Amino acid sequence: MKIKTNVLKELISKVSVGIGADRSIPITELIRVSSKDGVITLETTDATNYVYATATTDSKDDFYVVVYAEQFVKLIGKVTSEYTEFEIEDGNLVITANGSYTVELPLDEDGEPVVYPDPIAKQDFAIPVNEVPLDIIKSAVQITKTALSKDYDDMPALTNYYVGDCVFATDGRIVAQYRENLFSAEPRLISPRLMDIISSITTGTIKVGVSSDAIYIEANDVTVYGTLFDESDTYETEHVEQYINTKFNNVCKVDKNQLISAIDRISLFVDKYDNRALILGFGTDAISVSNMKAGSMEVVKYKEHRTKNKKKFEPSEVFINADMLMEQLKAYVGDVVTIEHGVDFAIALVSENTTQIISLMSE
Repeated sequence: MKIKTNVLKELISKVSVGIGADRSIPITELIRVSSKDGVITLETTDATNYVYATATTDSKDDFYVVVYAEQFVKLIGKVTSEYTEFEIEDGNLVITANGSYTVELPLDEDGEPVVYPDPIAKQDFAIPVNEVPLDIIKSAVQITKTALSKDYDDMPALTNYYVGDCVFATDGRIVAQYRENLFSAEPRLISPRLMDIISSITTGTIKVGVSSDAIYIEANDVTVYGTLFDESDTYETEHVEQYINTKFNNVCKVDKNQLISAIDRISLFVDKYDNRALILGFGTDAISVSNMKAGSMEVVKYKEHRTKNKKKFEPSEVFINADMLMEQLKAYVGDVVTIEHGVDFAIALVSENTTQIISLMSE
């Protein structure tokens, strides 16, 4: 089989995101290279998700080989010849490019060449396939990613994105919601790994099909097949939605970068023994940012401030973890951030299609 080297390098760049490289699961260290009827396909996996990339080639020969991904990717990355050729000789792969390279092939437990799993070939995706702008998915990930739980043992469902008529993520302290229907499907739990793979696609629009336990993504010459988390019934959406729908008393708008800069400087004076807490003071004209021990303070002027009910505005202070707040501000899209406040357990960063709720700390 013969292929232009620049085409091969592009295919490798597209499927490399799928390499799991988990030594305890050998298949994740491998990559499949195959060709049929003038179409070359590369496939990688992390044992849960599979990434395929295809391109046309002048060679009409049928070809199939599974190789170790790390060595193969590094070698092709260093090749400068116009074409790269593949041939099986004496049970090894011979690659001819700048020179000739003999690559030992991985064998299965019976001593036979490894056959790579191809889950798409076994699936019937006779289900509605919807087109989704990729920028919507990227925005959803940007807003919700930092709210995901990292505690798989105690909260496995919360380590995934809840994707239905909107996207949720929460670790129990932060709730982030992106109000867009990504896949026009019944609610599903999608892993961060799979969302990162989908987000790595560069085309403008993708086609998505979702079954009860899998998702199928097609984007020009890239295809992704992923297994969905099967415990969506353990995700307590009612509690999350109740939190998202909190009625705050007041709302203000401030320059996001000014607020981030102020928090960044005041954070130098925040004590880890105070759980990295700082104080946000909501006054009549500005937000003050100060440390718990006092002596360090900055003021960020409001661009707008109003009450959301008929009650008279009263200045207030809230205690909040500096790192949590900084993460959520950096994820917020836009130069001016809208902050809702006035309840004793949380503040919210909101926009037209997002809500980020951050739990407050007790004094």
